[in-house]
Amino acid sequence: GLKHDGIDIFERYFDGSDDQVRITVDNSTMDIGSAFTIECWFYYDNFIADASICQRGGGGGAWNGTDGVYYGLSFYNNKLNWIFQHSAGSNTYMGTTGLPRYNQWNHVAVSYDGTNTALFLNGVRENSSTASYVTVTNRDRFVIGTGQVNNWAAHADFVGNIADFRISNSVRYDPTQTTC
Repeated sequence: GLKHDGIDIFERYFDGSDDQVRITVDNSTMDIGSAFTIECWFYYDNFIADASICQRGGGGGAWNGTDGVYYGLSFYNNKLNWIFQHSAGSNTYMGTTGLPRYNQWNHVAVSYDGTNTALFLNGVRENSSTASYVTVTNRDRFVIGTGQVNNWAAHADFVGNIADFRISNSVRYDPTQTTC
């Protein structure tokens, strides 16, 4: 299920037609801290470009330093990407080396230790960065199973299962290691 300091939502199938789990507008509970891990298991039936596993933000703004998208896991450019705001006020894409396995369970984790961020896929570090994070002033929404822009208009809906989604305010996987 979804876990964030006690919140738990169990495995869910997303059919690609506006299925999503939403957390309220501008809820600071879903902010990432000075150290964090975001992880889940996913099984996707169909690759859809720009489909998102999760996304924080996306109200009226674009990727910028004060409003809009803050972080997310999305399929883009034939990769699974961790996308986030960094301290310079623009976005950073950290992608896997290729697409995750179709019709099989995959585990994805993003871990940040205060200096280093790593994107892990099925236990192997696929990418890393030392860019720092910013908290946008208008944090807006948090969703699982889609991305969003401009007040819930779907960016691209995920097709498949998402299970054991967790956001932790701690480092569960060392981002300086090559495996987790």
